[in-house]
Amino acid sequence: MGECVLVVEYEEIARRAAVEMVSDLGYSALQAADAAQALVILRTTPIDVLLTDVVIPGPASARELARQAQELQPGIKVLFASGYTRNLIAHNVKFDNGSSLSSKPCCREQLAQKLRGLLQARCMERRAHASAVKSETFSPGKVLIVEDSALIRLTTVEMVKETGRETLEASNGLEALALLNHDPEIAILLTDLGLPDMDGRLLIAEAVKLRPQIKVIAATGYSGDLAIVGVAADVIHLAKPFDIHQLRKALEA
Repeated sequence: MGECVLVVEYEEIARRAAVEMVSDLGYSALQAADAAQALVILRTTPIDVLLTDVVIPGPASARELARQAQELQPGIKVLFASGYTRNLIAHNVKFDNGSSLSSKPCCREQLAQKLRGLLQARCMERRAHASAVKSETFSPGKVLIVEDSALIRLTTVEMVKETGRETLEASNGLEALALLNHDPEIAILLTDLGLPDMDGRLLIAEAVKLRPQIKVIAATGYSGDLAIVGVAADVIHLAKPFDIHQLRKALEA
């Protein structure tokens, strides 16, 4: 499994029993007799679950240990163990989404269920965080597709969407320039060179004037057109007809 559980228990026999049970369940197990020892481990070793008795010796309570553990290692889960309900009231132990309670002594089945539940929640939180970070950092920008053939334009739009990018579309050069003027999120211009109202090379030239950093992909069925594009050194040529793999390569170039 690879997950690590830190067992905090002041009674040596109970601590050894808990560590053995955690290890038998397939987890890595570390141990500490009090909060001070636990914090030394927490400062140096990644821990997935802190399993602590509600009553521990020393100036730091189990609740304070849990608070410091979550500060040192955000996302760590806490499993409190107690044989007496009144201990929870006496020690002001509160539970949130990051913690849970296990009875003491704890049977193997109950411990397995508690640990697995906390670890599954931790895994889901990590995935959600990673997804949120990815959505915040990955912003490829919109792709403006300029193509007078409605069928080809529709097909191209669908392929671009499959790459995870947003699209805008225009059937001619004037529509394209209007969109470029009004939408700052357009990062890629994918245009046919044979447009009904203006030469595709003129559109590219005007687009580069408006957006010097814009990526330009010129789509054409005539390889000879590549030599005469000449408006920007980094114009990418995409030969028609193209498939999604060729399109993806051009978009990511």
